[in-house]
Formats: sequence, structure tokens, C-alpha cells
Amino acid sequence: MINICLNNVSYRYPDQPNRNAISNANLTLSQGVTLLMGANGAGKTTLLHLIATLLYPQTGEMEYSLVTEEDIFRLPNRGRKPSLMRHLFMLDDNPTPSMRTIKEARKLHAPLYPNFSSEMLESNLREFGIDERTPLQSMSLGELKRALFSYALSLQTDVLLLDEPVNGLDMGARDTARGMLARCVDPENQTVIMSTHTVSDFKPLFDNIIHISHGSVAVAASTTEIVERLAFRCSPIPPADALYVAQETGIFHSITAADTYDETDIDIHLLYQALNDKNASKVITEILNRPPSI
Repeated sequence: MINICLNNVSYRYPDQPNRNAISNANLTLSQGVTLLMGANGAGKTTLLHLIATLLYPQTGEMEYSLVTEEDIFRLPNRGRKPSLMRHLFMLDDNPTPSMRTIKEARKLHAPLYPNFSSEMLESNLREFGIDERTPLQSMSLGELKRALFSYALSLQTDVLLLDEPVNGLDMGARDTARGMLARCVDPENQTVIMSTHTVSDFKPLFDNIIHISHGSVAVAASTTEIVERLAFRCSPIPPADALYVAQETGIFHSITAADTYDETDIDIHLLYQALNDKNASKVITEILNRPPSI
């Protein structure tokens, strides 16, 4: 198991010297499946690249700690050392595979990952109808995404970063991907961070939510914490104490502060809308970031 902490991490692209892509991010990544959400250009991919050490912070520090039954070991945060890379994998939104086939990847890359499961890979590929001998360059975008998603899960890394992994997949393939993710991930020992706009496809699997806005981490909370603090309602008339309201087909969808007796299901799409609304985002962010009461 790997613990990852970001301490006041900032990053600015050389061609955008006046704007931080990530600004003073403080974040502790938890085990389980985390939804990373935010508007296009908010900094989601940059954050994933920083966690994957494809980019390095210009200010602040990344901390990687390997937790074993015997001890905790500090891992390098620069230089892409094998001691860290064997525990971490990122599947990019626009993958450019360096291997010819998944069969070649199994032979050359999989041995570098100590928890790689050949049986899981074969099962995933079979479920998606992918032949491991098919050249990746000859695949359509959807086929390539299915093949690499199958491979990424089978590596069983402590940290798995997924940037729009189902973008380009049809509805049936997204359903298959959801079931595959639920079957292959160990939420008690793995940290999976997924950036996706198809939230409804994976909603039951999310344990945590990170919302990023203009390069800043606005919210980082478990789904349990969110429903303990916010209530999500549907009604013909919006509640008087609503923090945010959206109307759809004659029904008002609203967010209120939760009370002791509230047991509502989280509406991630509504929460996303509220956090991107300048009038509602401040108070909702304050509620979610409030220290827990003792």
C-alpha cells in the first residue's frame, strides 16, 4: 500500500508563465476509488501527471510512502525510480502505446510489476472481446481503450491513475468496464483515481471525491462525509433552505445542509453543478471542508 501526500504543490507550464495549472495543492490520497472532477482546463490531467511523476512540482513537495506490515518506507519523488514505478501506473486519455501488442506488453512490461495477474488480464481481454495478439496500432480508439484498460487493471498496482478511461467507449463497453473495475480493484489496499465525465456509469464505485477548480483543490472528501454534511433532494417545490437548486422536467433537484435524520443518496452530477456555480460553491465548499466535530 502506498500513501501519497501533496504539500503546497504548484506547477506552471512554461508556455503559460502567468497562470498556475496547479496552485498550492494540499492533498492526502486515500485507498479506494476516487472521482477526480472539475471543468475542462481545471487542472485534472496536470494533477494526475504530478502524482504519476510525469511532471515535478515547481514548489511544494510530493511524499510517497510504502506501508508494509513491518514498517513505512519513504520512496523517491523524482527521477522515476523503479522502487516507486513498480507500485504506480497511469493510463492516459490519449494513449500512445510503446509496445506492439498486449501480448508483447505482458512479456516485456508485466514482469516489472510484482502484483501483475496474467489470469486477470486474460479474463479482462476475453470479457471485452480483445485478442492480445492484435496490433495496437491497427485498433480503433474504442478497442485500444478496452485493451489498455484491461491491461492497466491486471497490473494491480498500489496506485492506478485513470484519465478519461472510458472516453470513446459505447454504452455496453462502459457497463463492462464498470463491472471490471469493481471486480479487479481491492479498495482496502489500492488507490484508484479516475478523471471522467461519465460519472453515472461508475457512481456506485466511488469512495472519495476530489473537485478541482482553476488549479486549486476545492474539495477532497469521502462520499460518506459528503452525505453526512449535505442532503440531495427532489421535490415539486424547492426547499426554502436550499444551497443550490437545478430544475429538470418540472422537478427541482436541490442541495441542503444535512440534518441528523437525513439519509439521502449523493447526486454527483448536482454536486458538480453546485461546485461550479459562483453563488453556491463557496458555502458548499465551506461545509465540506469544515473540520469534523469531536
